[in-house]
Parts: sequence; C-alpha cells; structure tokens
Amino acid sequence: MTTAAAPAGKRQIALSAVDGKLVLDKGAIKVINHGERDGAMLYDLSVFPPREVGYLAMPTSLAGPPQSAAVSPDQTLALVTAAQKTDPANPARTIPDTRVTVIDIASGPARITQTLEAGLGPTGVSFSPDGRMAVVANRNDGTLSVFRVEGQALVKTATVPVGDRQCQPASTAFTPDGATLLVSRDGDHFVSVFDVADGQVRAAGRDISAGIKPYGLSVAPNGQFAVTANVGRVSGDADSISVIDLTRKPYRVMDTLGVAATPEAVLISPDGAWVVAVCHNGSTRVEDSPFFNPNGTLVVFRVSGLQLVRHAEHPIGRWAQGAAFSHDSTALLVQNTVERELQVFRVGSQGFTDTGERLPIAFGSFAAIRTVDFPST
Repeated sequence: MTTAAAPAGKRQIALSAVDGKLVLDKGAIKVINHGERDGAMLYDLSVFPPREVGYLAMPTSLAGPPQSAAVSPDQTLALVTAAQKTDPANPARTIPDTRVTVIDIASGPARITQTLEAGLGPTGVSFSPDGRMAVVANRNDGTLSVFRVEGQALVKTATVPVGDRQCQPASTAFTPDGATLLVSRDGDHFVSVFDVADGQVRAAGRDISAGIKPYGLSVAPNGQFAVTANVGRVSGDADSISVIDLTRKPYRVMDTLGVAATPEAVLISPDGAWVVAVCHNGSTRVEDSPFFNPNGTLVVFRVSGLQLVRHAEHPIGRWAQGAAFSHDSTALLVQNTVERELQVFRVGSQGFTDTGERLPIAFGSFAAIRTVDFPST
C-alpha cells in the first residue's frame, strides 16, 4: 500500500517498523521465515484517529529498542535499522545484520532511496535536531555509525567506539541543541555522553551509571533532563526508569523510580508534561508462569520541574514495543505486538484515556515506532 503524503506543513508522520520473521510462541521468540515480510508502516497523526498512509517492504528487526527507526526534523527522510536477519545456514535462528534503509517521505508515495551499511547489529538511530546528521548504535560491535545528510542521501563519515563488544549500545538520543548525544548501553549498565560539533561525534569521557540494563532513552524538549528505561534482568521483578539531570555537568542520574517489569520503552511528551514507560509486565511469559500477566502496563508520570510524579497506570497489550505521541501531545499510540494493533490514547490535562480505537496490522511483530523527536507545533 502507498498513499500520497499530506502537505509538509500539516503532516505528523509516525514510522512503525514491523518484523515479519519473528513471533512470540509460548513465551519464546520463534523465527518463521527469511524476512520477506519485514516492512514499515507510515501513519498520519494530524488526524484523529490516526490513519495509515503507507507501507514499504524493507529489512528490520525487533532485536533492539523501539527507537530503531527515525524521522528527520523536516519530515522528508526516515530511517529503519535491521539488527538481525534470518541465518541462511539455519532458518530457525537469526544472525546480526548491518543494513539501514533510507526512505524519502518528502511528498507523494514514500519510497526507498538507499540501503546503507552500518556496523554489526544496528539498532537505535536518531537524526540530529538540525537534520544534518544521523547516528546509529551498532549493538554487536560496540560502536556508533555516523552519517552526514546530503539532501535526500546519507553518507557515512565515521565509526565511533562506545565501549567493548559487550557494552551493547542500544538507543541514541540528541539534546535539543544538538551539542550532546546520549547512548544507552544495556550490556554494561551505562549511558555514555558524546560531544557533537562540526559534524563530528566525540566521547565526552562521561559514562553515567543508570539502572540495570538501560535500554530505551528519551530527552525532554527543554533539554533539562533525559529518562532511560532500565529493562532489568527479565526475572519477574519490578524494574525502573532513571532521570538524568542535564542542567549540570557532569550529567548525572538524579532519581530512579520503580515501574512494572521490563520497561522496554520510555517517552517524554513533546510538550514536556508527561513521561510514559511501556512495560511488558510479564505479558511475554507462558500463561502458567507465576510471573505471567495478561496485559502490559503503561506507567504514566507527570513532570514537575526535574521531578517525575507517578500519575497513573493503564493496561496495554502483550509484548508492547514502543509508543509515539502526536506533535501536540494530545494522542499517544502504543504498539501491542501479540494483538498486532496500535492502541490509541487521548491525552489531556488530567491524564490519559484509552479511546478504544485500535489500528490493526495484518502480520508480523512490532519492532519500533518514531516521530520527529522535537516537533514544533
């Protein structure tokens, strides 16, 4: 399916990557094909309920955080990474991939313009706020791939080490001024700080100690704090999110708050009023497990300065993979993987309401979802 895009000034594109080769089967991830059904859906969040406006086949993977897709600040380009592919020698398992797909979403039907080579196991990807750079975290070799944006094309300019191969860089997130890049490392429990200037990314010499296995990552639109989702050890215990103070250098964790088990994604609303943690809550386990829950949990916090105040919890689907706010922060999409649907919430001054609206997909498992990081409304 392809549908003409809305005028650039009105669009609110959400890009949803769908892994067509992996499914959850009796509590375990199972490979069902060679990836021929991998792809990405495009949704328009400028209308309510949001509507599907396009689909393209391309390699992707649910291995890695739900930030394995990105939309450029001007909504002309999108990127999707592919951390894994089916092993040609053994179709029952996956092996690391290296591909990053570039999509032209400027006008008319979306189209693929490039397939790039990053490092081994590319996962989290972000555009810089000025749109001149994109950075990919390579999960299996402990590096970042840096790309320069030239019109509608990307050119690789550098490979930057994060740590050793076991550090497993996951998510990337720029600060709104573009001067700092944060990278979560769930392999060794750090969030690394990088300085960004003149098209170059350099280690700042500061590795922040977050919770157990920091994974998802989000930076506030005012640039004052970031939040990381600490997925923990998937042991059935409650897990956490950590708040990173960006108003003081060296940057530091200033608070850690408990959430339901396995918060794979965390997201700050574009208006800076809310933080949500998308938690599996035991929903990936077999039904006779003592840790099983029939639904995931959306944990909602209200932002008060640099503090997060627990506001509410809402049931969501099983094995939920990421969320996306509309640019005006009045709608939230949550990807429910087992149910193969996007759950639609309304957001107001008093909190979140499940509208009952669902946007179904026909196949596959959600891998990532992303909109513009710092939209101007």
